[in-house]
Amino acid sequence: MNTIPLFRSFLKNKSSILWILLLFGSIAFLLFGNLSSLPVREYDEARNSINALEMAKDHQFMVTHYEGIPDLWNTKPPLMIWCQVLCIYLFGPGEFAIRFPSAFAGLLTCILVFIFCYEYLKNKILGVFSALVLVTLTGYMNFHGTRTGDYDALLTLFTTAACLSYYLHINKNNSGFLLLFFLFLSLSVLTKGVSGLLFLPALFIYTIFKKKLITLFHLREFYVGSITFLFIALGYYLLREKINPGYFDAVFSNELGGRFLNTIENHSGDFLYYISNLIHGRLRFWYLLIPFGILIGFLDKKNPPLSDLTFFATLLVFSFLLIISFSQTKCYWYDIPLFPFFSILISLGLNFIYGFYRNFKKHNISGIIRIICVLVIMFIFYEPLRTSLKRTLKTNEETWDSQKYEISHFLQSALKGKYNLDNFYLVHDGFPTHLLFYIRLLNDKGDHFSFKKAGELLPGDRIIAHQQEVFQEIEKNYTTKILFSNKNVIAFQIEGYN
Repeated sequence: MNTIPLFRSFLKNKSSILWILLLFGSIAFLLFGNLSSLPVREYDEARNSINALEMAKDHQFMVTHYEGIPDLWNTKPPLMIWCQVLCIYLFGPGEFAIRFPSAFAGLLTCILVFIFCYEYLKNKILGVFSALVLVTLTGYMNFHGTRTGDYDALLTLFTTAACLSYYLHINKNNSGFLLLFFLFLSLSVLTKGVSGLLFLPALFIYTIFKKKLITLFHLREFYVGSITFLFIALGYYLLREKINPGYFDAVFSNELGGRFLNTIENHSGDFLYYISNLIHGRLRFWYLLIPFGILIGFLDKKNPPLSDLTFFATLLVFSFLLIISFSQTKCYWYDIPLFPFFSILISLGLNFIYGFYRNFKKHNISGIIRIICVLVIMFIFYEPLRTSLKRTLKTNEETWDSQKYEISHFLQSALKGKYNLDNFYLVHDGFPTHLLFYIRLLNDKGDHFSFKKAGELLPGDRIIAHQQEVFQEIEKNYTTKILFSNKNVIAFQIEGYN
């Protein structure tokens, strides 16, 4: 996409520079503000963080490791982990380094959507609305989205870039965009495996609809791009299997047939699971504007590119939703690649309202009516922007998570020097990876701090515990002395056996 004219126009117009800096400065604040305030989330982000810490130390960049062993539970290719490792080198290990790639991918996705609307549709207001709507979508600006070190925000950047590149190739007959499509498709697969391919059925249908399938197969760039994609994406899988035998089997059971045909890790739901989630929280009230935006886009016969883009985005949304709805394993974050296209469809309706203001201003019609149009748009944006800002400024846990992550906040404080945990053990019952992250950082700091099971404690051991069941087991088997406490986190010294 040739963006040079875009930036030249900005440089010539000081007001353009000002509002574009204000727009993306505000978006960047929403994305990066308090990014490291909450501790590492249990499960996926925690696993990624350990993979990244180990890769940063062992320099084994082709195979992710967990506790020194090749990781066959997390079978995703390592592009996201590479980004986190780079950030660890740049910023030092911690929550910010783990989450920076997701937040930065969110910012790039907003810029990408804006540039596409500005350059291709010649509609900067639609671009502004699309970028702003995207960072007010609850499901996007949340855990497993741009606020944590998970794969999905980076995946969404590459799938969005791939789809828009393909769209521009089909509609502008520019083979350079086709090569870009294959590049971004490769990066999508290197980010999250087969999930990077889920838009392909919709792109195939769109190609047939535009009567470009035969033309596509006659292009040299199609074969160059296909070979490049296979070399990059399939090449990684083959190399990983050679280095780490058994990887193919793990990928198949975790990502391919196993995940689609069976329910994995109790992530179940009915066919309407994703639609219900979108309506009841992940899109908040924005979902009400999607049918309106689609209708406006289809009915705008004076602007064929807009009408065609509406069909394209709608096709992508319905095809992707259909695929993940048929999958037996359902996780609420699987819908995140749809959010940039939701933002465009929603913004079509907002742009229609803004069109009244523009036309009234052009024909010098009553200023009151123009003010009403502006107030309607401000009213629509008020609650989503307020909610996004509140989420960015939030530094405390939700009520339902406060007890679970109390120990994580305690370990965060220990890293900052508030508590001395040298020669202590942590007794924890349950999934430990999000706590292992802090144990590793404390060890790097020089503290001798590690896990120990309640049944293996010895007189003289100094321990940290935070769970009621652990307290009960310790009180049953040992005599103890409390050293200090913070809410439900208590430090004991084991003095003897009962």
